[in-house]
Amino acid sequence: MTVEDKTMTVLTRAELDVLDAAYHDPQWSPGEDIGDTPQTACTIARGWYALNGQLIDDYHPCVSEVVRKWVIHVQDVMPAEIRSSPEWRDAAIDIWTTGGATQDVEDERLRLALEWMWTGLGDESVWAAVPSWLLPRWQTMLAQRTETVARQIAGHHPLDVKWRIRSAATFTCAALESTDVSDTCDAIAGALQTVATLPGSDLWIRLDPAGMLRRLCAAGDTVTERDRS
Repeated sequence: MTVEDKTMTVLTRAELDVLDAAYHDPQWSPGEDIGDTPQTACTIARGWYALNGQLIDDYHPCVSEVVRKWVIHVQDVMPAEIRSSPEWRDAAIDIWTTGGATQDVEDERLRLALEWMWTGLGDESVWAAVPSWLLPRWQTMLAQRTETVARQIAGHHPLDVKWRIRSAATFTCAALESTDVSDTCDAIAGALQTVATLPGSDLWIRLDPAGMLRRLCAAGDTVTERDRS
């Protein structure tokens, strides 16, 4: 996947302090989509508003496109209490330090995002929902990580396989087949939202979106260290 290369600007310490204050404002209750007001703005729009008064979630030269699109799609499907958690607020400022990455770094971020999806699909709560006769194929899908088996699972009759399992497989196909960063992140979010709504699931807690956001933001450091070794 190719991410458009654009000139990066670096935020000043004062601007980062403004963002930090905006994300930790107790009046901010991040909502879905962009949001209607600064108090209900999504994570990206909240940053934009803090910096220049615009309630938008567009490209910004200080923000990785993979990180931006992952945040936009994932924050809309995760529980409100996680969006408003101290951990998410603490991690949000790192979003604005991820711009100007090389293609290798952006590719690593996409790889991490897909790995996160596979972790969710392999969660014990998901295994418990997969019909016993389908477990070997589900295991094969997780092991091979290709769209071929996922497509086979998605094609099963709705009377044979729970719709959430089929839907998760459908989203998985989309995530693996897409060559567009936004579509890939949307499919990842869709797959995880589908299985996270299984009865009794606390998958979002184990997935730790705030921790994953920090990993995505730090991917540049990871790639650099790997190149040095």
